[in-house]
Parts: sequence; structure tokens; C-alpha cells
Amino acid sequence: MGAEYYVYKDFLLLYKQKNKSKNEKGILISQVKTGTPAWVRGFTQPFYTHLYTSIMNDEFDALVHEAFYSFMDFRPDIATAFGLHQYDKKMPSGLRESQLTFIKSMSEYLGKFQSIPDEGLTPDRQIDRNLMISVLKYQLLNEEEIRQWEKDPDLVEIIGFALHILFSREFAPFEERLQSIIARLEKCPQFIEEFKSKIRTPVALWRDIAKESCNALPMFFETISNAAQKQGLDTTELDESSAKTVDTLSEYAEWLDTLTCETEFAIGRELFEKLLEARELGFRADEILKLGEDYLTKEKARLKNLASKIDPSSSVEEVRNRIRSDHPPTFQETIKAYEKAITKMRALVSEKGFATLPEGERLIVEET
Repeated sequence: MGAEYYVYKDFLLLYKQKNKSKNEKGILISQVKTGTPAWVRGFTQPFYTHLYTSIMNDEFDALVHEAFYSFMDFRPDIATAFGLHQYDKKMPSGLRESQLTFIKSMSEYLGKFQSIPDEGLTPDRQIDRNLMISVLKYQLLNEEEIRQWEKDPDLVEIIGFALHILFSREFAPFEERLQSIIARLEKCPQFIEEFKSKIRTPVALWRDIAKESCNALPMFFETISNAAQKQGLDTTELDESSAKTVDTLSEYAEWLDTLTCETEFAIGRELFEKLLEARELGFRADEILKLGEDYLTKEKARLKNLASKIDPSSSVEEVRNRIRSDHPPTFQETIKAYEKAITKMRALVSEKGFATLPEGERLIVEET
């Protein structure tokens, strides 16, 4: 065990010094494109190959762990969605500086993943490495060049998600989740004020959507409060923190009216081409447009053929309107017709043996 430990230390030292021509012991390290030292490839003993692979995989796993939790720290609301409940009482930072720091960290992680050679990784980690590089390139294009975070002032999407994930997922008793909801709500006024620092070139349409969202979110707060009251829980803290958040949202909506906005939200051809390249779809914009036009032409021909089979004397639009008008006159009768159709399909499934239905099972169609 002791000898293996020192071999491991020497190996790690050599790997970290890969940019030097010699290590401290004077052993020549010839670096090739794959990143694997030539002296490692020269050994025939399986032990050294296994040791090199083990170190590479451990380094990769540590980097994945570091990058993942860096993102969770930036978006604790998403961490909750991933089941990391140590983040449940935290809210993201709304500061512009935090956004820029996150972008910088993504760029650094991209460089780190690119610097790890494929050769030393297991096949599944090679896939993960390529995926991480692809995802980071795509995200960096969005964050550094497209920069929608400077244009879209809709912060309600983040607040709503941060609260809804706690309200809707029953991973803990509701009373416990309610405390996390209150903790996040108490942080919302600060988040809202900070978010203003991000917005530099708002789009008029997105500004209007943000205002509508600010007016709608308080209804969700009422839903949470009503649910808590039905369970006999004290909602004093919840209602107080909700009220403060509503007041800050109202001020934010008024602030939105003071912004000078742009009318164009499209990113333009140059950025769109870069986006397609980052998505690795294998098509340029003109090729995608041509593909869509071809599909549209074929679909129109198919619809014309189907319409002629239904009524050769009518146009596609006339046949379509006739089909759309063929429905029950009321909603209640629509539910009955739907239940009748599903019951018929259920009987077919049972008759043909497509699936085994539980004994005594009933099918209920109800309004939601």
C-alpha cells in the first residue's frame, strides 16, 4: 500500500507538470495531442495504465462535481427541483455582477473540460465530457452574445418556479415545505430590487409580459395561503412576507414603465447561425427553411388528398370547417361523448388483450 501511494503521488505530480519538458526527477515527458505522457504509453504493465486511467477519471469526476454545484449555488431553485433540499430556503442572486461571475465560471469550466483528454477516460465519461463541452458552449453563446438576461425583465418566472416547486412536490410534510416557502418569500423583495441591475436593453413585448406576470403572481400567494389554512397552519408569516413581495412587485411594475425599450426581439441572422452551430443540428438557417418549406408543401398535398376523399366538391378549408363544427353543443355533453369514446377504446384494449385491466377498475372522466 505504501509503495502504491508514492507511485500515485509521483504520477499525479508528473501529470500536473505536463507543460514542463522535465519533471523533478529528470524524466522526459513528451506530450502528444491526446494529452497522454509518452512514458506512460511505453509501459506494458497493466498497473500503470490502470493508474493513469484512475487518476484521469477521478479528476474528471471531481470537475463534474465542482461544476455541478457551482451551478446549483447560482440557481438554488433548480437545485430544489433536482432534490437537493439543502437549497430549499435560498433564492438566486438578482445582481448583474453575479450573472457576470457565473458567465466567467462557465468559460473557465469549458476550458477545464476541454483540457482533459478523452484517452484516459472510460467510455461513459468520454460521452459525459463531450456533452459538458457542448452544453457549456451553447450556454456561453446564450449568456455572452445573445444576452437575453439583459433584455427580458420577467423575474416572476424565477420567483414562481422557486415557490411552486416547494408547493407542489410532496417530498416533505407541507408544514416543513411552507417554512421554506416563507424563507424564499422573505428574500424576494431583495431579489426583485437586485434584478433591476441586469436589465440594459429591454424588449417592449417582454416588458409588457413582465408587467402582466407581476399582476398575476399574487393570486398564487393566495393559493398557498388557502392551502395552509385548510391544513390548520398559521399563515401569519406567510401572509406578511407575501404582502411585502406584492408591494415590491408593484413598485417593480411601475419601474418597468420608465424603461426605454427596443421593439425587436429577434437575435438576427448572424447570431442565429451561431446558435444553430452551437446546437449541433447539422443544418444552416437556409437549409432548415428549405426543409420546412418542403414539409409544408407535402402536408398541403396530403390534406388536399384527404379532403377530396371526404368531399371531392369542397376545398380543404371547407372540409376543415365542417369537421370543426361537428362537436357536442355543450361542455357537459362533450364530457359524455369523451367518456363514451374512451369506454369504447377501453373495451377494445381488453377484448384484443393489449393489456390486462385490474378487476373492478373503473374509468372516470371528470372536469378539471
